[in-house]
Amino acid sequence: MPTERSSLPARTDSGSMVELVMEAVADQLSPEIQRMEIALARAGDLIAAYAQEYYAEPRMLRIKGPGGSVSVKKFMNVDLEGSYSFQAEAGSGLPRTRAGQIQSIKEMVEMGILDPKEAAMYMPVAGLKGIQTRMVSDEDFANRKIDKLIKGMPLNIPAMQQAVMAVQQTGMDSRTGQFFSSPEEAMAFVQSASLQPFEFENLQVSANVIAEAMKTEEYEKYAPDAQARFQDHFSQLRGAMASATQDDNLRVTLGLDGTVGPTAAAAILNKKGITTVTPDTMMEEPLSTSVYDSVDKPDQDSTGNDMLTEFEQTNMIRQTESEAHLKDAQATAAMAQAQHAAEQGAASATAEERRKEERHQQEMSHKQAAHEAQMKASNVPAKP
Repeated sequence: MPTERSSLPARTDSGSMVELVMEAVADQLSPEIQRMEIALARAGDLIAAYAQEYYAEPRMLRIKGPGGSVSVKKFMNVDLEGSYSFQAEAGSGLPRTRAGQIQSIKEMVEMGILDPKEAAMYMPVAGLKGIQTRMVSDEDFANRKIDKLIKGMPLNIPAMQQAVMAVQQTGMDSRTGQFFSSPEEAMAFVQSASLQPFEFENLQVSANVIAEAMKTEEYEKYAPDAQARFQDHFSQLRGAMASATQDDNLRVTLGLDGTVGPTAAAAILNKKGITTVTPDTMMEEPLSTSVYDSVDKPDQDSTGNDMLTEFEQTNMIRQTESEAHLKDAQATAAMAQAQHAAEQGAASATAEERRKEERHQQEMSHKQAAHEAQMKASNVPAKP
């Protein structure tokens, strides 16, 4: 049985192989370890029974977090009745290697049993202390919010102050755009604003911690107003997480088969987690996702983000006027060309007649000269 690393079998260099060897060694000691676990569970039962019997006066438990915050819990013997039970987890005291723990955590993450962010809390790897401290600080912040929700204290004071100013100045609900019909509605609006989550907090961790608190028996003993505060804050956490997810992966498709008004469309989007949409925003002109402009056709689009529509319309009017002027100029030029051609044709005809008259005159002159020459030849006397 190997008891140290130097006595491990040859070529045992993987974490899973070392884990198997350590498990084989631990099996030799498992009976003693299991009896120790059962003894610790019995000791816990004895301590709880002692507290239930003798803690007649209120006791205070101070739980100090890593960030320096202190959570105070008060309890008596009656608060411990049926609240605690101790059961030994078989094998929890057996030794395990670091590689074996990491492999087990990875397998739980792959199977979806454990969240990857929560897995960092249990990773036995050096250098994770800072990450673990930051995650513990998020949980500590969520636990402090639970104490405030129980006591009825506001969580987000700046948001509450802005809501009070909005009620005093406008008397209108900024979420719906409608005026308050009663003071109770205004007070509910301010209280809901005081329970808004912060932008810097870890929404997922806060939602997990508060959800776990709402599943306990203590939550069932809270007053109805305290439970209402828990539910309101948890709903706002879920809405903020949905909005953050949509901001990270901004891909929203809105398809409504029937004709609905802006109020109904805003209500549908609000139910799907898009809480910032109001009926007023749904009445705005739609935005262009694909714009196709043709060079030979007028621009007929009318969308909210088309800033060139007015310019395009003015440019189209100017282009139409330019085309009309061009057509008039072309018609005038055609008329002038036709008139010039007619004048050239008339001038050509006149020149041709003139040439014919000149040729005729020349022919007559030649004939006249030939006749005179013939007459002279006929009047000459014959020689002896």
